[in-house]
Amino acid sequence: MYLFGLFSREVLDILDELEADEKVRKRLAKILVPEVVSEPELRFVIINTVIGDVATKKDIEKIRREDMAKIKEGIGRLEEKIEILRKEIYTNN
Repeated sequence: MYLFGLFSREVLDILDELEADEKVRKRLAKILVPEVVSEPELRFVIINTVIGDVATKKDIEKIRREDMAKIKEGIGRLEEKIEILRKEIYTNN
């Protein structure tokens, strides 16, 4: 398969086909994924690769608190604007 450290033409052709055809990539994935997840070492590699992108419960709670604070702040500004409009309406009548 390898020629002096370089990919052989056949391997490059297969890679080109995988890049060009989503259906072929999915078919290959369906073949490989069961093999990968059945091997503890490969599962470990995948987990370690993905773990940095996983949100913890603490992360989600922090985001929720920040979002609630922003929402309450926005509501406060809206209430202020509504009160200003009310005063304008009652003053003009």
